[in-house]
Amino acid sequence: MTTESEEKKVYTEHTIYECYGFSNLIYSPDKKYLVFIILKYDEKTKIMTRQIQCLSTDDTSEKKTPIPLTEESDKNFDSNPCFSESFPDKLFFLRRDGTKNDLVYINFDPLSQKDKKEFEVPKKLTNYPINIKNILFQKKTLMFSADVYFNQNMEFTKEKDSKIDKSYIMFTRTMIRHWGSYYIDDKCSHPFIQKVKLDENNNLILEGEPIDMLYNIQAVTPPVEMTAEQFSISPNEKYVAFSVHLRNREHSWNTNFDIFFYDIENKKLKNITEGKVPGKCLGPKFKYNNKKLAFMYMENPNFKHDPIHFMVYDIEKDSLEKTNEEIEKETKISILGYCWDDSKYMNDDEDRFLAECGDDGKRLLYRVFLQGKTYEETYKKLNNDMISNNSFFTFNDRIFSHASSYTFPCAIYEYKYDEKDKMYHAIKFYDPNEDKLKDYYLQEPENFYYTGTNNTIIQGYLFHPIKKEKGKKYPMLFYIHGGPEGFWCPKFAYDWNPQIFANQGYYVVCINPHGSFGKGSKFQRSVIGDWGGKPYRDLIFGFYYLKSLSINFPDKYPIDYNLVGASGGSYGGFMINWIQGHNDENIFKCLICKGGIFNSISFFYSTDEIWYPMSEFGNGKTECFPFNSEEDRKKFDDMSPERFVNKWKTPQLIVHGGRDFRTDFSEAIATFNALQLKGVPSKLLYFPNESHWSLKPENSIKWYEESINWLNKFLKK
Repeated sequence: MTTESEEKKVYTEHTIYECYGFSNLIYSPDKKYLVFIILKYDEKTKIMTRQIQCLSTDDTSEKKTPIPLTEESDKNFDSNPCFSESFPDKLFFLRRDGTKNDLVYINFDPLSQKDKKEFEVPKKLTNYPINIKNILFQKKTLMFSADVYFNQNMEFTKEKDSKIDKSYIMFTRTMIRHWGSYYIDDKCSHPFIQKVKLDENNNLILEGEPIDMLYNIQAVTPPVEMTAEQFSISPNEKYVAFSVHLRNREHSWNTNFDIFFYDIENKKLKNITEGKVPGKCLGPKFKYNNKKLAFMYMENPNFKHDPIHFMVYDIEKDSLEKTNEEIEKETKISILGYCWDDSKYMNDDEDRFLAECGDDGKRLLYRVFLQGKTYEETYKKLNNDMISNNSFFTFNDRIFSHASSYTFPCAIYEYKYDEKDKMYHAIKFYDPNEDKLKDYYLQEPENFYYTGTNNTIIQGYLFHPIKKEKGKKYPMLFYIHGGPEGFWCPKFAYDWNPQIFANQGYYVVCINPHGSFGKGSKFQRSVIGDWGGKPYRDLIFGFYYLKSLSINFPDKYPIDYNLVGASGGSYGGFMINWIQGHNDENIFKCLICKGGIFNSISFFYSTDEIWYPMSEFGNGKTECFPFNSEEDRKKFDDMSPERFVNKWKTPQLIVHGGRDFRTDFSEAIATFNALQLKGVPSKLLYFPNESHWSLKPENSIKWYEESINWLNKFLKK
């Protein structure tokens, strides 16, 4: 006897890339249109195309048809669409010309463009000698970033780059590389502004010369390959703010990202957080009234992951204000991103934000009131939907978002307020893949709770195998997330998609153990210095909880708890190698490690972000280096999977990218060699051109195929 799900198609690693991708959701100055980029991948040709499209915000039809604004192409690599209120009839975006981006524009008149068969050829606004990125427009002020040499302009940078001997690179300071690219010692990403105007022929032109706001300062903005979200221009065009990371000797182990404030008229720059906020300061955003600047901050220096809080800078008073510290201690959520709330909900003296927060395995919207006197006044939950927002904004008392979930890769949602339950509900506004996915079996997972380490309640998601047959048991796969301060939530993933394995006949378990986002700062910080402790025990407690369900409710949970595997990436990869040395009860019959750590000491010395292992293994101690003392070295050694190789015995697949600068490929080689020396069945899948993730669709498909084959070999009878 089988379920009706047999009538649907099996969702595979190929299905993911048959769907359209989606990015860069913005709205037009008149609030009448939403603009976005649609991406299409052809698996046969391995070609990815892009097209900018738009929809009316007043479109109430059930089946919406976007209006294409540019040609569909794999050549132009159009990105970063944006508008200017001073030129509302123009749509700006970056277009790649050879090796560099230029800012181009087209006329924005969707109604007239709707039935056109040919697309307007974009006009160039910029033609700088070097590449630009991270575009931000505020009326007639253009802001962007470009990589320039210290104390030099763009022309000098182009000339020097043309003469570089590319057969070698010389480094004199740390952070020589990050994610998938290398740094050049005296070259930094700097923020530029330049005015834009109309000429006598009504064409847009640049006015004057671009101003490097960090000229003569060795610093990087946006920090560590972030985006234009780290930039802000005041609505009156008087001020600019941006997050800055000083490029000094401590660049790779210090996370003191400061907020710099630039007065455009007086050409004066100041650091408004210097000596006041020791940790990361991110995401500056000016208030609509030009009087205040908000940003997010982390309290602890040198931490990659730390609970995020809000701070507001009063421009006239030159003062900073933050949420009540006592209230912050009560917080059971984790802030992920924000925007200023609609002006309807505050006056000039009040500061309210619309924030997305991790909340017990979900990503939910909250209103946050900076001046709140109690927790209830400060944090107000707005929704309870099983979706995750990649971006969101509010205008005219409407909230739109670009979201995904476990059951769809991308869609536009609008949040509607319900007077009955006093909550917002996410209503799907447009889904480009609705017709593509309707015939596939995709499920909302079961949300479960159990008692973990120290009697703490742990949350997780359980995906059931499709096409379950009565009387048959099914193997189980544990998915282990990265971070360790990440978390499983209703968000679509290309690299880590549990639906694929559920469609292959597996129970898939996604647990949020100690250290995960979404349960407050105490829970999140509990993993510091204890990578292999509480989180590992939480996973084991989770196994025994699910085993008890299988024993007590065999018809509902036909789990074969003797056939269990685990797969994890990044920190999850560390956990896989940790399990190897602690699988004494033989719970796990096979393992998959992607981008994982083998030796905590070698990881410390080879990673791009030294602050990461320093803070995580150092138990919060500032500048905890393994060479400081035997005590400090022990902090690293205690959490090193290499120490337990003598107990390794479980078959393991290792997957790694050659341009993974977070966890160097040598960690994968060491893991593989250890397994081979021990005679443990093992394979190493190597992608020379991938970084910490499998970004190329063909490589992602390959790693899914190999993972499925590996699991089937050891877990399918």
